[in-house]
Amino acid sequence: MLSVNLNTFIIVFIAGGLGALTRSCILNFISGLSNTLPYGVVAVNALATFLTVYLGLSMPVTIAFALISGFAVALGTLSALCADCIEMILKRRFVPLIIYLLLNAVFGLISAMLAIQTYALTGDIYAP
Repeated sequence: MLSVNLNTFIIVFIAGGLGALTRSCILNFISGLSNTLPYGVVAVNALATFLTVYLGLSMPVTIAFALISGFAVALGTLSALCADCIEMILKRRFVPLIIYLLLNAVFGLISAMLAIQTYALTGDIYAP
C-alpha cells in the first residue's frame, strides 16, 4: 500500500506547478506553428503519456506517484482536448475532429511504447 506523507504532497505541488509551466511553454511555442489543429495539445499529451509510463516503470512507487500526480498530470491536458473537441463539433468541423482524436490516440500509444522501449534499453533502474 502506498503511504503518502507531507513530503509527497510538497513534491506533488511543486511538480504540478512545473508541469503546468512546461505545458504553457510548449503550447505557446507550438500554437504559433499552425492554426489548423491544436498540435500543442497533442504534443503535451504525448509527452505526459511517455513520462507517466517511464516514471511508473523506473522509479519506486512513492516517487513515481508524486512525479506522475504532479508533473505528468499537470503537463497533460484532457480538459483542453475536450474543449477543442466540443468547439470543433459546434463548428461542424468533423473531419479535423476525427484527425485530432486519432492524432492524440496514435501519438499517445506511440509515446507509451517508446517509454517501454526506453526503459528496456536503460536497464532495470529500480527493481520493486
